[in-house]
Amino acid sequence: MKEKFIKLVKSRGASGELSIVIDYHFGVNFENNIFKGIEEGEIRGISVRVKKDGKIGFSYAEGDARIEDVVDSAFDVLSYGENVDFDFVKALPPSNVRCFDRKIVDESRDESIKNGKEFVDFVRNLKDGIKAGYSESKDVIYKEIVTTNGFSGSFDKTVKSVAVSAFYVEEGNFLDVYASQSRSVNEMFDLETLREKIKTDILAANRTAKISSGKYPVIFTPFSVNELFTPLIFALNGLNIYRGRSLLRGKLAKEVFSPNLTVVDNPTISGGAYSVPFDGEGVASERKELIAKGVVSNYLSDLYVSSRLKIASGNAARTISYPPHPASSNIIIRPGDVPVKNMLSIKRGLLVESLMGVAMGNIVGGEVNGNVELGFLVENGKIVGRVKNTMIDLNIFEAFKDIALSQENIWLDKFISPYFYIPNVSVSAK
Repeated sequence: MKEKFIKLVKSRGASGELSIVIDYHFGVNFENNIFKGIEEGEIRGISVRVKKDGKIGFSYAEGDARIEDVVDSAFDVLSYGENVDFDFVKALPPSNVRCFDRKIVDESRDESIKNGKEFVDFVRNLKDGIKAGYSESKDVIYKEIVTTNGFSGSFDKTVKSVAVSAFYVEEGNFLDVYASQSRSVNEMFDLETLREKIKTDILAANRTAKISSGKYPVIFTPFSVNELFTPLIFALNGLNIYRGRSLLRGKLAKEVFSPNLTVVDNPTISGGAYSVPFDGEGVASERKELIAKGVVSNYLSDLYVSSRLKIASGNAARTISYPPHPASSNIIIRPGDVPVKNMLSIKRGLLVESLMGVAMGNIVGGEVNGNVELGFLVENGKIVGRVKNTMIDLNIFEAFKDIALSQENIWLDKFISPYFYIPNVSVSAK
């Protein structure tokens, strides 16, 4: 297929890129303490980009497809494509990244089911009437990229993911807690962290507390950082910079945030769920510092954005049916120097484990506002109880100018994050 692709594209006086993906997926699922079943399947397909006379065309096909048909389709839409001034990658050596583990491939179904049963039993012993959820999945992925410019690279990748949850309903009280973790190497799993989070949340939520509306210090745990960082990752996306949709446009090399904040995108971490030897366009993976001690130092970029903004590429993600676009990989937030126990020694404030509805707000403007899905009132260093009917409202471009970060950090899925302390957050309570 590869040789035929190169011949077909070059014969029309164009350059091209071929992407091949095969993804085998397996998963087990427990709901309400009951084993619900197994899901299994495979997705495979190819996608093609061609470039001629400064324009680019894209086409794809799932399943077994004739390369001639996919190439023809890419040329059919070429005249409607955008003018671009980049070309496909050349023969560059990929990074050496550990993202495949035979143990994940060989793990038996019985072992996955056993893991789920053990978690259900663990949760049921925490509280009468509680219901547990457990899902465990693995993906075994093959990716290959070939260009007419001489690049030919492929890699195998595994991703194992576990999501755990627990909920109960009582008169006047409903609680739903969850946590998840993903790795590409089995030995780097830390399921005890997930179990302890569920246990801690359930026990702490047995007590309720009230907080009045006002401004309070708020501590965001690593489990809530995904929501907290949604506007920031959007703002650091080079495509949003180029299209003028990011408030960080024109801020490169400028201090925008607290010197305590350093954020790194790193697709080379051993065992990371988002680790790869090269990105979705064949560019070798490299660690990229996005914010360095409060200074905006780089943007997430693919070849298109790189050519427009004159910055380094290497952050392209893609699917079979969607062309490459900038996206984050493993995000590392450098920890600070404050122990969590010291953060908690506030007179009165909130500890936030999860938020709900952030993505529905004004993320372009940097807004993080939504319901506190799970949060606790903290008084004089102690967790008093769970708060309900509470919302927070902050803007990261203001709030991140004054933050403290914990010494401790937790690696979940995409994020390796410490606890965030923000001293002045608007809280609304009923």
